[in-house]
Amino acid sequence: KISQFLARINYHEIDSLISSVSNAMKFLQAAAGAVAHENKSLRWKTPVGFPVVQKYTTWDVTPVRIFLYDRELNKRRDTKVSVRQGNPVKIHKKKMKAAVAANFVHSMDASHMCQTILRGLDEGITDWMCIHDSFGTTCDRTNDLFHIVRESFVAQYKDTCLLSDFLTTVRQTLDNPNDDRLLPVPAKGTLDINEILESKYCFS
Repeated sequence: KISQFLARINYHEIDSLISSVSNAMKFLQAAAGAVAHENKSLRWKTPVGFPVVQKYTTWDVTPVRIFLYDRELNKRRDTKVSVRQGNPVKIHKKKMKAAVAANFVHSMDASHMCQTILRGLDEGITDWMCIHDSFGTTCDRTNDLFHIVRESFVAQYKDTCLLSDFLTTVRQTLDNPNDDRLLPVPAKGTLDINEILESKYCFS
């Protein structure tokens, strides 16, 4: 209960401090909700062309009564368990909305990692230690990787709007591409993406 109490405070403060992130999350969740309403999976492509499919389905739960013999009590015990089977037909609307923001960000980070490695290979870096958005190589190539990580990040997000591309794909998926559930693409801020090239602590 204490953890839940603190989590609500933490969420509220982050939401008020960086409202642009909150708006982007609401935009993604609205799109996921519109697609789930039509009982469809949510699909998009990352900047490297990798197809992503988000599909959470409901479970069919069957209650089962099991009779077991308890040796210590010397009696038969009646136990109830639930057997779950995935329902491939019905989309789980709540999970679709809850997961989309994290999945979208993870897919973009994965795309950035792919582009970083490809650029690094072109520069002769063949030893890699990567976990999602954490990059490492041998000591003699660390400085090169420092710049490659930032260059690939800027290249991925410069002169494009991934949320607009995402919305276009969602509209193509929907039977009703003008669904009122959809939200407009959030307004852009004032960040100059090229400043990432000079960032000292952009990535671990």
